[in-house]
Amino acid sequence: MMRVSSMNSVLWAVTALLGLLLSLIVAWHLLSPFNFFYSQWYDLIGIDDNIAEYGPLNKNRKGFATTHRLEHERLMTELVAAINSGGEGLSTIEYKDSKGEPIDTLLTDAETTHMRDVAQLIHWMNRCAIALVLLTAVLLLWAGKKAMKMPSLSGLSIKMLALLAMLAVIVLIVGPVEVFYQLHVWLFPDKNQWFFYYEDSLMTTMLKAPVIFGPIVVVLVLVAAITWWLGFSLIARLMGRIQEN
Repeated sequence: MMRVSSMNSVLWAVTALLGLLLSLIVAWHLLSPFNFFYSQWYDLIGIDDNIAEYGPLNKNRKGFATTHRLEHERLMTELVAAINSGGEGLSTIEYKDSKGEPIDTLLTDAETTHMRDVAQLIHWMNRCAIALVLLTAVLLLWAGKKAMKMPSLSGLSIKMLALLAMLAVIVLIVGPVEVFYQLHVWLFPDKNQWFFYYEDSLMTTMLKAPVIFGPIVVVLVLVAAITWWLGFSLIARLMGRIQEN
């Protein structure tokens, strides 16, 4: 009896974790059409002041400080679309003056290479999503076949929130910037540059990186948590019907 109970707990714990990973990927794609709320962060973290200060100091590109907010939002749209499309079009993204005339390309060769690395990461993330869906489906079918009772949704939710809270505490203790940089070390090729100073990169200036990634991650996790809860609410109903029959 204890062995069955233990197996049941492990199965649902694994299923919940797989669901959380899948929810993070879904959240990425849900937020992409909104450019991860770039327009909202623009005022909140002072992107306009950052561009005004560092745009004229850029060593590789000129004239960016004369561009306006709508142009920066358009560029963000193109960047997000490009990295979600395998990196296609990154090297041809141009920033324009108030009359719509091109001034120069936005990305240097090193930045283009880095953003292609990001696009490749998203490509593999999407492939993982397919594997996660299949594996989760197999576990749910197994649970249904073996009549493994699903824990209460509230209990499962509390455990997932506790996990997220623990990860958040670890990030705060280590330091968000340090974690951000370490993830880049782990995820991207050593030979490719991923750190850019504001004076060298219009992209970094336009994003006010890494500052902008803080609120983006918070919203990403929040949307993922809601997605997870909605998904497991549906699973709880389905498992309940299966067990009734």
